[in-house]
Amino acid sequence: MNSSISPSVQSPIFLNDDLGIMKKSDAIDSLKQILKNRPALQFNDNIDFTIEQQWIDSLNKLHTRFNQTIHQLKVYGTNMLLHADVSPNNIQVSDPVANIYALNGTLAVDSYPSVTQKILKHNDAGADATKAAQKIGQSTSKPELAFIFLESGQTKICWRIEVSWDNGAGDFGRDDIFFDTQTAEILTRHPKIQTSGGFIPNH
Repeated sequence: MNSSISPSVQSPIFLNDDLGIMKKSDAIDSLKQILKNRPALQFNDNIDFTIEQQWIDSLNKLHTRFNQTIHQLKVYGTNMLLHADVSPNNIQVSDPVANIYALNGTLAVDSYPSVTQKILKHNDAGADATKAAQKIGQSTSKPELAFIFLESGQTKICWRIEVSWDNGAGDFGRDDIFFDTQTAEILTRHPKIQTSGGFIPNH
């Protein structure tokens, strides 16, 4: 994909420091503030989060796992974890205050914002991606406009389609396949079934 500006590439984040104080219910706002305080991470107002999981372990550590969105579209291939210490005196409180001591994961930042704006304004509703998926197997989901974080560190808008196939002789599977919104080429795929046995959940 040609661009006069080098695409944004993100690296994994691991912060281990005194990162502030949070309430359990304020985890999203606390995460955003940590990211905003570090301009090099390129956080912007198009980025948001939802909480996937939140728990307190046996050592009174509060852990929060986040899913990310860009332009209110789900980002696949990455998540973030925020870790905080809960005082033993607050452990029985429903919304305890905790001291944040670590953040790890990867923040996905749109690598091609001009392409994204074009696709958000006008797209084929995944028609070309669906045709490409049907060459692989049976589409078992409607095309979902989303973002995918790639192994290269780039983040691209894409069409996600779940595809299953069974060609016999042990050649079967079900993948989430991520298609380029402009060319319908496969950007990557996330296996959900291994033909060698076992099950891989989608992340």
